[in-house]
Amino acid sequence: MTPKDRGRVLISGASIAGPALAFWLDRFGYQVTVVERASGPRKGGYAVDLRGPAMEVVLRMGIVPHLKQSHVNVEKVTFLDRYGTAAGVIRPQAVSGGVVGRDLEVPRTALMETVLGAMGAGVEFIYNESIAAIEQDADSAHVTFASGATRTFDLVIGADGVNSTTRKLTIDPAAECLKYLGYCYVGFSIPNVFDVWNENVSWNIPGKAAVLFSTSDRSLANAFLEFHTDNPPYDRMRNDRDVCTLFRQTFAGYGWEVPRLLDLMEQASDLFYDGTTYVDLQNWSQGRVALVGDAAYGPSFFTGQGGSLAMVGAYVLAVELLKSVSHAAAFASYEQTMRPFVLANRALIEPSIAFLHPRTQAEIDHRNDEINQPVIAVGEVGQEAHVSIELPDHRYYV
Repeated sequence: MTPKDRGRVLISGASIAGPALAFWLDRFGYQVTVVERASGPRKGGYAVDLRGPAMEVVLRMGIVPHLKQSHVNVEKVTFLDRYGTAAGVIRPQAVSGGVVGRDLEVPRTALMETVLGAMGAGVEFIYNESIAAIEQDADSAHVTFASGATRTFDLVIGADGVNSTTRKLTIDPAAECLKYLGYCYVGFSIPNVFDVWNENVSWNIPGKAAVLFSTSDRSLANAFLEFHTDNPPYDRMRNDRDVCTLFRQTFAGYGWEVPRLLDLMEQASDLFYDGTTYVDLQNWSQGRVALVGDAAYGPSFFTGQGGSLAMVGAYVLAVELLKSVSHAAAFASYEQTMRPFVLANRALIEPSIAFLHPRTQAEIDHRNDEINQPVIAVGEVGQEAHVSIELPDHRYYV
């Protein structure tokens, strides 16, 4: 095939999975358009862990040297009791299941800037726009955008996150796939007034946590507050002001640095917040529309694998489209390859909640006993789930 004659693909979403998929499809000869409701590339958010097969994907993309320059070198995780006294210190690999010297943790913005910088010039990006409707026939997908503009594509891929509009318009209109996990959270950037460096610090009481994360810039840190509730108060999380009020009321009266974090939260300009959910879909495609990343199988931040699943899923989907005789065959093979990997990582949710987000004092006490065991403290326990997939290889098909 000559360049750019494999077909026209619209990708909705420019966070992680969307640009990664665009990178590969452009390389494989597709005409790629990415639509994003934000005014530019998605920035901010916490660092993204790249482990196991995700590292192989970025190696095949040729971007590992650039990513290493932004690696967040966290050397320890410190757990505090309600008074701010250290209850235990462990290496981060004991929490993440990562491998020292192989895996990377990079700021989300750095990952996206690197992928975009490595991408071919032929990818079209449309910002301040989103999909409003999709109509399919035997040959095409006809898209109406929020602006009223219409265009026709061969395929539409939803990479638009846990609350995917593409998914709602096609596969799951009632959002039945969203499974709430019992926590609400807010995250934000702060000046590093706590001098957190090469370290993450986690303060826990039953059902509540305040966490400080190192970044690759010593002048900045990331902060995170969460609380457990069986009934998510989404009606009180509609905007930044409401969220600040909710979290200030929920965390009122607690010690350590919680009061100062609440003040910094109200000063922050990059709040992100939601209830914790994972995505459980029976099918990841319908006709000429498919989903990738969090839109299809968001595992929740409890697993720490959302970024890796997005990068791996984008690669697998692109390779299946490259080698399959039809989009239907490609979508089926993509799901068959990815679903066991997704399920293996989803199984990490409950152990992570008990360890990092304990709901009871008994869970806190058990966690603190566990982190002081030598085999845990040195971080030599890995996660089989992180490597439970055999990647296809695009080099056999190009």
